[in-house]
Amino acid sequence: MRIQIIRSLIFGGILAFIFVFHTIPGNAYSSDKTLNDSTDNTAEKSSAYEYFTQGRNVYLLSTPEGYEASVNWYKKAIAADEKYASAYAGLGESYAFWGGSKGQNGDQDYEVLYNQSLNYSVKAVELAPNLGHSHRALATSYYALGRFEEAEREALRAINMDPNDAEAYFIAWKAEGENPESVYIRKALDINPNLLMAHNDLGAAYMASGDYDKAIYHLTRTAELNPDSALVHNNLGHALEKTGKTEDAIKEYKKAIDIDPNNDLTHSNLATVLVSKGEMGKATNEYKKAVEINPNSALFHYNLGTALLLGGKIEEGITELKRTIEINPHFGEAYTNLGRALMEVGKTDEAIDALRKAIEINPDDELAHRHLSRVSGEACNTENTSSYRAHY
Repeated sequence: MRIQIIRSLIFGGILAFIFVFHTIPGNAYSSDKTLNDSTDNTAEKSSAYEYFTQGRNVYLLSTPEGYEASVNWYKKAIAADEKYASAYAGLGESYAFWGGSKGQNGDQDYEVLYNQSLNYSVKAVELAPNLGHSHRALATSYYALGRFEEAEREALRAINMDPNDAEAYFIAWKAEGENPESVYIRKALDINPNLLMAHNDLGAAYMASGDYDKAIYHLTRTAELNPDSALVHNNLGHALEKTGKTEDAIKEYKKAIDIDPNNDLTHSNLATVLVSKGEMGKATNEYKKAVEINPNSALFHYNLGTALLLGGKIEEGITELKRTIEINPHFGEAYTNLGRALMEVGKTDEAIDALRKAIEINPDDELAHRHLSRVSGEACNTENTSSYRAHY
């Protein structure tokens, strides 16, 4: 559920730019048929239905907290009506999205949630095999588990049962491979032009294909439909930055931070744009905020360390890079930058060890080889140690 665009930048390594695309469920079901599956013929008047509606509403918030709350509401619906298939389907979808949000934050519990998603979706199909929502939930569970052929098959079953199920077309598109020109995604948006998840992920697909103008269009639509989502503004900010609209990108990142000051990803993204403008002091402050929010992120410590090096604060940068390696001993670029920094302060033996480790992790790391050659005295010392090379 996370896209990470990596940039090699200046200090011999990478400054990572995080681009998060988080699917956002649509505003409503594509068909009211989904709701009429309770064993009670007056389901819409029952407490089970009311609980289900509450679950659907918080699920639509598209936040980890919303998914967790929706799970509680759907379970209440099932307690009131143990054969309420839509509540089981809702649990299947909620656990899938909740698992995705945990996975993108590095929480290993996501696999447990994916398995729970599948169990509830299977139960929904058992209870209501002719209900499109049941099969759409199962398609969502399969997609979360990486079982794409099965996901597409179940999504098409849902569509056969309800040809107006925009969300089922969306899942079919995801399972098919997210081709931005696919008939599935076009159909989803034809049925529901306001389907947030479709605009958001289609924007991501266009970003991946390099069609940034179309990406901006769909991400702007997403922001119009969901202006209070920090993640939406984060994604739009990145699309704008890719087209050189730096100031507009900064505005979007700041909107995201205003909405969610604890959004570590956006602080990091904003900092990276500031680096590109040469505003190292401001960039360092934003990276520090990301680290404060998420002190166990190797990536954030790496970004902060690299920014400090770029700003001439070598000793502080070394400290952050060492912390990066403590968290992730296989972060090759961190060893490359650390070796480069240790060269700057004359710690030759430590620099050699760091650069050798970088090459062990990535034998094709050309900069690590070059720095190791220099520090070992195997090449002419003609490279200015204060000059850095940018890679985009």
